[in-house]
Amino acid sequence: DINTGTASGSASSFVTVGNTLFFVSKDATTGNELRKLTAGSQTVELVKDIAAGTVDGVHGTFYADSRRSEE
Repeated sequence: DINTGTASGSASSFVTVGNTLFFVSKDATTGNELRKLTAGSQTVELVKDIAAGTVDGVHGTFYADSRRSEE
């Protein structure tokens, strides 16, 4: 449960990269932020608290760019 209690974590914008699922979700501590779940893990991790505190760091929909860098 990402957002413990009765409020919803409102998970959205699911993107898979390799064996990791990235998505946006809200909790009472960090607000709406980018999170990840790696295959085989049972723990959702916060990627980065983009806006410190309960302020939402992600607004709207998160999109991944499927183009690969040619380095």
